[in-house]
Amino acid sequence: MRPWIWPGGQLVVQPCPAADLRVGDIAVWFDGHRLVSHRVAAKTATTIITRSDSSLADDPPAAHHQVLGRAIRFEKGCLSYAVTGPIPRAAGAALARLLPPAVAAVRLIRRPPR
Repeated sequence: MRPWIWPGGQLVVQPCPAADLRVGDIAVWFDGHRLVSHRVAAKTATTIITRSDSSLADDPPAAHHQVLGRAIRFEKGCLSYAVTGPIPRAAGAALARLLPPAVAAVRLIRRPPR
């Protein structure tokens, strides 16, 4: 989830139902084995579709009942900042919507290996 979330830090999570999540939010849910925190890329009536900021592929859909809340703050040592609000949400939503097509386009224009 770089650049917003770094290994070894802690997330402050605001409990909320999946219905309250918006595209660009960082959702936190339990996948049956571990806690996951990834950016919301899309929503359906029963699931949320998420993706890591550093990944081109969507995660398997998470059911609404698995959602614990949204990340609102990241803390690591003396570093502490909000990961919600208009600017982080807009940047996250742009990454969630635009990054995969942009990277796919770059792959198309890349020269084939020799």
